[in-house]
Amino acid sequence: TTGGPRRIAVIGGGPAGVELALAIRARLHEAAPSRSLDPHSFTVTLVSSGRPVERLNARARSRVERALATRGIVVRQGRVVALDESGATLEDGGRLPAD
Repeated sequence: TTGGPRRIAVIGGGPAGVELALAIRARLHEAAPSRSLDPHSFTVTLVSSGRPVERLNARARSRVERALATRGIVVRQGRVVALDESGATLEDGGRLPAD
């Protein structure tokens, strides 16, 4: 879209999902100004069934969680059971709007 909020959801809190969310956020902050877009108008949400990268040791997991928070990436816990053109439906019935 050309106006309004832009909501990006990355499904999966494993290493690949975390890396993808961080890369998307970095690329948006780098490219948005040259396209006359406000990089803060983008929301990146990482959806994870548990804690992100939960198989890492506690110290490494804490560093990852801090990196996500520092970059403004929202972490939402839950299992995605359906996707459609307006976002994701979680197992608990919650909705995650996404463009």
